[in-house]
Amino acid sequence: MRIPQSDIDRVLDATSIEEVIGDFIELKKEGSRFSCCCPVHHERRPSFKVTPRMNIYKCFSCGVSGGPISFLMDVQGMTFVDSVKYLAKRANITLHTDETPMTAEETETERKRATALSINQAAAKFFSDQIKKDDARAKFALEYAVKRWGRDLVDVAGIGFAPGRGALLD
Repeated sequence: MRIPQSDIDRVLDATSIEEVIGDFIELKKEGSRFSCCCPVHHERRPSFKVTPRMNIYKCFSCGVSGGPISFLMDVQGMTFVDSVKYLAKRANITLHTDETPMTAEETETERKRATALSINQAAAKFFSDQIKKDDARAKFALEYAVKRWGRDLVDVAGIGFAPGRGALLD
């Protein structure tokens, strides 16, 4: 089953991460964010943070993070399609699904999209890892980012640092 990206976007726009997570876990309000003990691993002190403004969550202990769809997939064990269906039903949105198999051209387009997504994720991880290195320029970049956006946002958003021209190519 395929769900058009426009429908997925509509569902995500109508979804409040704190309400979705609150359906399964009791959240405690902390300023503009919420927290609780992580549902993925056992812990005594809450390290699972929910940021409604960005519609994301992150556990600062085990590292699990994402949005409403990934929460349902990772924590509740739903498939991607079931997660989108659940959120659509919750938001009273009708999905336009297509049960027909993909054409060869659509399959190739989807393969290219998945490859590009994988490359982008690897690059994002590379730059996010660079800002954590024990290097004077990385430390300066991290201090600047933390001063500007706060440590939690730097970690949750995966803010990174480019150590130099062509560093990603090495």
